[in-house]
Amino acid sequence: MSDSKITSVLNEELVFPPQAEFSAQAYWKDMDAYRAEHARSIADPEGYWAEVAQELHWFEPWGKVLEWNLPDAKWFVGGKTNLCYNCVDRQVESGHGDELAILWEGEAVGPDGPEVRRLTYADLQRETGAAATRSRRKASRRATSSRSTWAWCPSSRSRCSPAPGSARCTPSCSAGSAAARSPTG
Repeated sequence: MSDSKITSVLNEELVFPPQAEFSAQAYWKDMDAYRAEHARSIADPEGYWAEVAQELHWFEPWGKVLEWNLPDAKWFVGGKTNLCYNCVDRQVESGHGDELAILWEGEAVGPDGPEVRRLTYADLQRETGAAATRSRRKASRRATSSRSTWAWCPSSRSRCSPAPGSARCTPSCSAGSAAARSPTG
């Protein structure tokens, strides 16, 4: 046996800088700006995140930014917001409804290549509204409140249940069936 130490070969140092047009539209224009922002978040986490959170719509403002009782941390104590409203509805309300929100590209199947769907903020607003309606109808039939996490499959325009440990639909998924597309499905 030799006394040589094992060195990692998994250290990649190549850098691929973005195009100038892309950087001009970015939140942080370069790595120095990002590093400065990161350092500020480490130096004053409560102040930093309170400032960032002001960019969101809050239905009720928080009373305390951070309540930390090891091992538990509660952020924005007392505040109420809705991430779907902030990510989708607010964009439509501010005139961005026709702008691209999601560019979805499926697996390349067949000679025509992958299916591609372009979803605007208005499309997402319609789809999330329809999913909420289905969820409310299903919950009212059971006379209980329900919360569930469903993946949304753009190829089927319905909800589907991904395989365990997977974020994608499988052939066993009900996506595309009449039951999956019905309002009560």
